[in-house]
Amino acid sequence: LYNDGSVSGCGKNNYGQLGNGSNENTPNAVVETRGIVTLLGAGPSAESVFFAHLDGSVWATGLNSNGQLGTGDTNNKNVPTLVETDNSISAMLLSAGGDHTLALKTDETSPTSPPKPKPPSPTPPPVMISPSPTIAIQDGASFWFWGEPKSIGEDAGGITVEEPIKLGEGVLDAGSGSHYSMLILNDGSVVSGGIIRSLQDYSGHLGRDPSSVVRGLNAFTPVDKVYDAGELISAPSFHKVFAGVENRTNTGIIHSILLDRMGRVYATGSNNAGQLCLGNSVDQMIPVRIPIESRIVDVAIGGEHTLLLDEFGNVYGCGSNVMGQLGLGVTVDSTSSPMKVPGVADITNISAGKDHSLLKGVNEIYVTGSNRYGQLCTKTGTTELFIPTKMDL
Repeated sequence: LYNDGSVSGCGKNNYGQLGNGSNENTPNAVVETRGIVTLLGAGPSAESVFFAHLDGSVWATGLNSNGQLGTGDTNNKNVPTLVETDNSISAMLLSAGGDHTLALKTDETSPTSPPKPKPPSPTPPPVMISPSPTIAIQDGASFWFWGEPKSIGEDAGGITVEEPIKLGEGVLDAGSGSHYSMLILNDGSVVSGGIIRSLQDYSGHLGRDPSSVVRGLNAFTPVDKVYDAGELISAPSFHKVFAGVENRTNTGIIHSILLDRMGRVYATGSNNAGQLCLGNSVDQMIPVRIPIESRIVDVAIGGEHTLLLDEFGNVYGCGSNVMGQLGLGVTVDSTSSPMKVPGVADITNISAGKDHSLLKGVNEIYVTGSNRYGQLCTKTGTTELFIPTKMDL
């Protein structure tokens, strides 16, 4: 997303997720946006992409097999298509999972974008989500959902939600992962829910007491405990949630990261490659605080790797580096403890796909990892990059 509101994309395009009118993979695609874009929405587990425009409208392109584009049907799109939602509400977050989408919206009225009337459509009953009654309610965003209801732990009788529905108020942050979702409520608490297909393969990405997790649907339930220095304590007030992508289908290799308001970071879920940054490869069912001295301000997670950005602009990586996704060079296959990524400084934002990463500096973007589909926006073909390399903009 550029300063003038235009958008370009690169990489895999089999479902039209690059929004350039084709389904061909490319290292350089100009997205056919319908106006000035102010916000992008995607995710490491998603093949669907969203664009919030200056006028409040939301547009979508890519995979739509479960109605996750919110366009009122289940047809894939290869150009941005208007999402069937109330354009009087401005999106402040769009989080795309593999089969569902979460949105946070504010500003219930707008004189420039009146809602268009539309006929009623069958939707599942709303999920009641509210802050703890012991906490004073603060201003928060409205929470919207569309796609596969099982990914928020709801049974809609096999019906997918093809148009956005509002499910609640008072949500501060949201993350949609592979068949699950995580929310931060106004009081700083986290809830998680989704579908678990096999308890044998479940590695703890919901971050809840294991006794509360069942095979099948898991409704939103609080993540109320964490481990800090080996001690099980009540969960702190959280600031951001990061829901992960299942690295390989039906394996349960998924992890989640939680960031609290003090810049402390907690990890839960699969740890086969050390992606939880805990110095070991043991899966965790309940979030464990990562032992890092720096105050963390942002996180990015991929299939089997994690990036941490501290307040000084340094980036730390852990997990798999087999494809170069950590940018630690060819001699490091993996690390279970956070390692500082060399050759970059003053980083302001980080992002991760399944096997690649992007690091945004003040005036540049660095890319590293797999380039199988041209997703690094370079002309290096299928060659991986093992050290962060400046993108040619």
